[in-house]
Amino acid sequence: PIPAAAASKLAKAYVQIGIFSVESNATKTAATLKKGGMAAEVRKSTASGKDYWRVIIGPSRTAAERAEILGKVKALGFTDSYLVSG
Repeated sequence: PIPAAAASKLAKAYVQIGIFSVESNATKTAATLKKGGMAAEVRKSTASGKDYWRVIIGPSRTAAERAEILGKVKALGFTDSYLVSG
């Protein structure tokens, strides 16, 4: 697995896999990524009084590491993944 860094100087050091309105869907996605060697994390947020869960990987220490993670995630079928700040 690619280890998560403690800190990053990149403006967008995380790869976001998706946003889910159902927590179990986010948890299943994170589990799939972990089986693929990715250190995925589920983060709960609230907007307009509704809860949602984001699946992210990071932070990446370098742009090359971030690109490698994004490539691996897309190869696992998560083609809508994109870079975020956290």
